[in-house]
Amino acid sequence: MRTITPAPLLRFACRLDGVGSFAAGVLALGGSSSGAQWLGMPPAVVLALGVFMAGYGAFVGWLGGRERLVRALVLMIAAGNAGWVLASLVLLGGPWIDPDSTGVAIILAQAAAVALFSTLQFAGLARSIEVAR
Repeated sequence: MRTITPAPLLRFACRLDGVGSFAAGVLALGGSSSGAQWLGMPPAVVLALGVFMAGYGAFVGWLGGRERLVRALVLMIAAGNAGWVLASLVLLGGPWIDPDSTGVAIILAQAAAVALFSTLQFAGLARSIEVAR
């Protein structure tokens, strides 16, 4: 398992992702019924997304403070964020949900934020130093 000493940019990107994802998760948990209405999704799905995002955000934020990271884990997080953006856009273009204009704005805004997190994580990973075994 290859480990890295994270570059300051990677630490920042993980903390930013952590705060943003945790906050979005808490908002989804607190407003799952209104969020479901805006997003055109069942409230249980919005609630499950809120739980996931809050937990994910806490984990990634915690990673931002670690002295060393497993390179593959950081790569998986950055790639997962890129996949989340793609999935958000596919979801908007498909027949699975029926968001109103507020819901479309929410989905596009979170996709843009997650694209930023992913970009910063990939750039920070490239600047990080591999730890010798």
